[in-house]
Amino acid sequence: MKKLLFLGLLVSYSNSWGQSFSQINQTPLLYHPSFAGSTGKGRLAWMGNMDNYNMKSSYLSYDNLWKEKGIGWGTSLLYSHQSSDGSFDMKNNRIGANCYFSTKHVLLYSIDEKPKYTLSPSLSLGYTFDRTSYDTDYLYYGNDKIILDHQTWQATLGMLVNSENGYVGITYKNSLRVDDLKYAAYFEAQNYHHTAFLPSFSLVLAQTFFSRSKFFRLTPSGYFQLNTVYKKSGNYSYSTTKDVTLNLTANIMKIYLGAGYSSFLISNRNVFAGFQNEHIRMGGGYGWNTDYADIKFYELSFSRFF
Repeated sequence: MKKLLFLGLLVSYSNSWGQSFSQINQTPLLYHPSFAGSTGKGRLAWMGNMDNYNMKSSYLSYDNLWKEKGIGWGTSLLYSHQSSDGSFDMKNNRIGANCYFSTKHVLLYSIDEKPKYTLSPSLSLGYTFDRTSYDTDYLYYGNDKIILDHQTWQATLGMLVNSENGYVGITYKNSLRVDDLKYAAYFEAQNYHHTAFLPSFSLVLAQTFFSRSKFFRLTPSGYFQLNTVYKKSGNYSYSTTKDVTLNLTANIMKIYLGAGYSSFLISNRNVFAGFQNEHIRMGGGYGWNTDYADIKFYELSFSRFF
C-alpha cells in the first residue's frame, strides 16, 4: 500500500496549472511571469473549462504596466474541483494564487522610435493548496478512507525577449511541496508525511508570420517544460517529466482560429476560435484526449483590455 501511494505521489508532482488550460495566448501568466504588463495596459483575463469526468477549472488574472517605471505587475487566482461517486468516491479541490513582477528594458528601437526588441526579467511567487479524498468499499475488508493534502510554495525566475513579431523566454522554477496523507482502513490507520523540492526549467516561444497584413496573420507558439522531482521520504528519490504545449493560431481580420496539442501526463488535442479587437478577446474551445478516447473537455475565455 505504501509503495502504491508513493508512486501516486510521484506522478502527481508533475501536475501544474498550465496543463488545465491549453491556450497559451489566453493564460500567458501561467506560462511565463514576464508577460505581466506585456500589453502596455491593464488586462483582465478569465478562462474556465470542464470535462465529462466532472473536472472544472477556472483561472482569473489581472496585470498592468507601471509605465513611468517600466514595471509590469500582476496577480492570478486559480480553482479546480473534481468529484466522482460509486464504489470509488473521489473528491479533489485545488486553489492557488500567484503574484508577478517584471521590468521592461528596450534593447533596440525601430526607425519610427517604437521598441523593436525588449528584454523582460521577472519574478513570481505562488502558493497552492490541494486536497484529495477517497472513499472506497473494496479495499481490504471495509470502507477505506484516504485524505491527501498537498501544499506548494513556489518561486519562478524568468527572462523574456520580445520582438515586433514574436518572443522567446526561459524560466527556472523551484517549489517546496509538503504532502500529508491520512489513511484509515477497516483494521488500521496510518499517516505519512512527505516533502519534495520540484525544480523545473521551461522554454516559451512564438513567431508571427504576415504580421504587417491587416487581414491575415499566422502564429505558431510552443511551451516546453522539464520537471525534476527531488523527494525525501525515508529514502531519496528522483523523478522527471516532460510537458509540451503547442498552438497554431490564425487571425483573419478580427476572428481567430486555432488548434493545439499538449502532453501533460496524458496527450490532449484541441481546437478553438473566437473574436478579438483592441478592447476584448473572447472565445471557446473543444478538446479530446488521445490516450483515452472517452475524455472530452470544453473551454470558454474572455479578456478585457483597459
